Amino acid sequence: MFFKKNYFVEFEYKGPKEKGTCSTTMRCFPSMVPKVASELKKILNSMGHDVDTIFITSIKRL
Repeated sequence: MFFKKNYFVEFEYKGPKEKGTCSTTMRCFPSMVPKVASELKKILNSMGHDVDTIFITSIKRL
């Protein structure tokens, strides 16, 4: 049985009007780690940032 783990994620994002560097913690199943970038993109877009690309610079398990 798998349990959710905490991950510290550092990433860069680019959009047509802005780009930036950010970090956050995420809680997910280990099998979902490859989908972190798409989830971050959805979150940033819902916050009003127009994001085209997410580049994960590091992921560390806490």
